[in-house]
Amino acid sequence: MAEARTSPPASSPSPTAKREALERVVDWLLEGVSTAIGEIERRGLATDEEVAAPTRQVVERLRQRSREFASRRHEALADHKDGDDDRIPTEARSTDVPVDDDVLDLEAKHSSNAAIQDSRRMLVRKKRAFELARLLDARRVLTASRGALTDPGTALRVIQQQDEVRTAVNAAMSAIKSRRIGTNLLDITTCGAVAPYNRMLGGKLVALLLLSPRVAADNQRRYGREPTIIRSQLRNARVAPDNTLVWLGTTSLFAHGSSQYERLRLPAGIIAADQPEIRYTYLGDTTGYGTVQFADDTVRALDGVLRRRRGYRDVNGIFGEGASPRLRKLRSGLDAIGFRADLTMLHHQERRIYGVPTLRRGRRLSVRPGTRSSRLRRPARGPRGRHRAHRRVLAAAVALQPARARRQLDGSRKDPPVAAERRRPSA
Repeated sequence: MAEARTSPPASSPSPTAKREALERVVDWLLEGVSTAIGEIERRGLATDEEVAAPTRQVVERLRQRSREFASRRHEALADHKDGDDDRIPTEARSTDVPVDDDVLDLEAKHSSNAAIQDSRRMLVRKKRAFELARLLDARRVLTASRGALTDPGTALRVIQQQDEVRTAVNAAMSAIKSRRIGTNLLDITTCGAVAPYNRMLGGKLVALLLLSPRVAADNQRRYGREPTIIRSQLRNARVAPDNTLVWLGTTSLFAHGSSQYERLRLPAGIIAADQPEIRYTYLGDTTGYGTVQFADDTVRALDGVLRRRRGYRDVNGIFGEGASPRLRKLRSGLDAIGFRADLTMLHHQERRIYGVPTLRRGRRLSVRPGTRSSRLRRPARGPRGRHRAHRRVLAAAVALQPARARRQLDGSRKDPPVAAERRRPSA
């Protein structure tokens, strides 16, 4: 009788190895915080000594300044009604926190409106004070809790049980993520094919073509030297970040999956000799929270309620106010009329999240501060090389189409005859 053999269990990392790994994680979080702090203009908010060794008192003072700037912003909006642009701002500019016209003019949408212009200055100051308070508090807590966070026996328990530590970790990770979102990490908002190409799996073809080097090159050419508005306003100087495209993200239309992105792959060696197989990977699910369940008339009605109650328009659709003006109008309006916005805005239409790297080590570049992009070996330099790679991706995408789609593509599809139903004659 043959004797069953079992492989020895894999040895777990030693306590020293675990501690060293946790040390690297804490260093990574603190490095992300330091990088974000260095991109904020601190004049009038905090001294170099306060930034290097923040205290609770410094953090609370910055939070109070943030609330003060928010209040002044509301006063500026209330004092200057829509269309009243001839009045000269009184104290909107009298502050020791500078906001240069150059960074405000990056978004020229409301630059001619005095009320919005004054409120935008206060909005920038509020955001600087708020972000600096959040980051300095994260630095303070992470530094004080370093011993517990690097101890394998206490690290997880400290994060789970202490709200202050968990908030600091989340703030550090948010700072790291914000450097990449919208520049190196882009969302695929609309991707598909209209009839009759949808029946030929044209959506899959377009999704594969997004992996072409031409898309990354076009993105770099269009936005490579373009200063970002929010980061420039925080820094009080034009900031043009590295726009190397490393990651694409998207969501499914339905909760149970996506026939367009699942099982979609680009074989190895299509773009360049060292290109590995690239797949759209399922990452998780959305929470089902948003505004899709509300009609436009509802949004306009709630906006009208807010304007009548406050005497001014708080949400003006400008950079720095926050994400999604529609969401913020609905949330504030629902709260104002007595509804719980956190419950009302749950539509429970969960969707699957997919991601795909466009560069080797794209995951590492997307989260590691200072990591240089590690491109695939370039297929060829210049437009001709990009076009050749683009054609290779297109040829590979067509080659991956099922036989049914290829028959539709060449017009040779024929529907099978419908068999006539046979009935047994009745007796």
